[in-house]
Amino acid sequence: NGMAELGRALVGARVPFAIAKRRAIEDFERAYTEAVLASHGGNVTRAAEASGLALRYFQVVKARTRDR
Repeated sequence: NGMAELGRALVGARVPFAIAKRRAIEDFERAYTEAVLASHGGNVTRAAEASGLALRYFQVVKARTRDR
């Protein structure tokens, strides 16, 4: 599983828990927003609705993933 591999790699690299957790969340947000956008033809409004997120919050998450 990808998350388990990431966890082992971060522990092996002696990354502190808080930083490892942030990286895992960042990876999840990026993968999730890309997948839900792709499944809705890039339509942000539909992707937000399918995610159960308010449009503005989905846009914030999407923007955060773009900055990394």
